[in-house]
Amino acid sequence: MKIAITGSSGHIGGMVARHRARGLPLILPLRTPAKAPDLPACEARLFAYGDFELARQALSGVDVLFMVSAAESPTREQEHLTLVRAAAAAGVQHLVYLSFAGASASSTFTLARTHAATEAAIQQTAMRYTFLRDNFYSEMMATIANADGIIAGPAGDGRVACVSQQDVAQAAANILAAIA
Repeated sequence: MKIAITGSSGHIGGMVARHRARGLPLILPLRTPAKAPDLPACEARLFAYGDFELARQALSGVDVLFMVSAAESPTREQEHLTLVRAAAAAGVQHLVYLSFAGASASSTFTLARTHAATEAAIQQTAMRYTFLRDNFYSEMMATIANADGIIAGPAGDGRVACVSQQDVAQAAANILAAIA
């Protein structure tokens, strides 16, 4: 079974790749294959979220895809939808998507709406799927506070349940192991 992990040169995707690379071959679709982590039996392939043909080629022969979000941009939702179509066209059988807690088309939080649109697109394909709906990462909370130490965001009464990136990566790797 061939597993592909997007974002392997980043935080979550990189940790998932390192967990899964223990003797198992992986496909690492990357914008810059030269930035692929140095892992045994892994093949880096040129890839872009928003380029249907390039993504389809990069996912050729892949059975299971772990999809992390594209970089934050005004076109992120369209990039996600393009990748979902490319994965389906490439014959991916199971898509594991790193979504977001509270993903909803009616959310006031743009990120949650983008994840909801991506989930809906995945559900409309013939692929099996698993959605991991994590929350804000504990590692980033201090970085979003302003000079007065205030974090402003769509948190209602101000409470948030953060999660460690390491825990998310381990959970994703465990899910990939169970699927494979």
